[in-house]
Amino acid sequence: MLEAGIYELPFDSDVIEFVAKALISLGVNDFSNIAVVFPGRRPSVYLRQKLFELLRKPYVPPKIFQIEEFLTEIATISGAFGRILSPLEAASVIFQLAQQNGFSIAKEFKDFGEFAFWGVKLASAFTEFDQELISNEKLMDLPALAEYEDIQVKVKHLWTELPKLKRAFEEVAERKGFLTRGMIYRKAAEFATEHPSEAFGDFDFVIFAGFFALREAEKAVVKAAINSSKGCMVWQSDGQTWSPFVELTKELKLKPIKVNESTSSPSIQFHAGVDTHAEAAVVRQILTDVL
Repeated sequence: MLEAGIYELPFDSDVIEFVAKALISLGVNDFSNIAVVFPGRRPSVYLRQKLFELLRKPYVPPKIFQIEEFLTEIATISGAFGRILSPLEAASVIFQLAQQNGFSIAKEFKDFGEFAFWGVKLASAFTEFDQELISNEKLMDLPALAEYEDIQVKVKHLWTELPKLKRAFEEVAERKGFLTRGMIYRKAAEFATEHPSEAFGDFDFVIFAGFFALREAEKAVVKAAINSSKGCMVWQSDGQTWSPFVELTKELKLKPIKVNESTSSPSIQFHAGVDTHAEAAVVRQILTDVL
């Protein structure tokens, strides 16, 4: 049965198979009330295939999301509607704000054509700040932010007015009804934390599987699901020297449930050759050994 918490599998295990068996253990053929969230889209294909392989009969699949899709779903439930701006569109809005409000950016660049490159960098930085739940107050920590790798010397002095510029950008976004990917992440994290029963209301349970890293907003959603007994996380670790989410286990005050799941996946070995002829010779030797 599925229970809230963290399930830790060894590296040689099959996460897809584990999730499929966990679903089948529910004893039903309709999994539409379960959400499964992966880092990307491709695992959804393998999960459906594995469920059919194990069930061998018709079934209703779970709702499968890529992580950004899931956060977008939660943000939509929270009431966040609007057109999502591209980085270039966001850069244009930033430049207009700078001109209208006398920010030094307007003086540094003679027109948007000259500003566009750096504007996209700033827009991407705004998105990353939101995805990592960095508040405008924290943006005042200039010594740390001055080392942001995508911002070079020409615009580093602009960081002193960055919090005001970002706040003005957010006000325009709210007034005109547009969003950025970062805003979606922040709204989803805040709503899931404050209203978990509503955020996950369409599902009886949410399984987060296959992650090796999480942004702070994603982590907040996972924590909200587990703390409200509405979800679990499945990850892989060697159990000793490497743990991808040490902070998460500390914050949740949970000890991962170690699962000794044997793998049905093939054993993969890599062989190198200095050129095509050498590679062909290696293949010939492998076939000789196997056959």
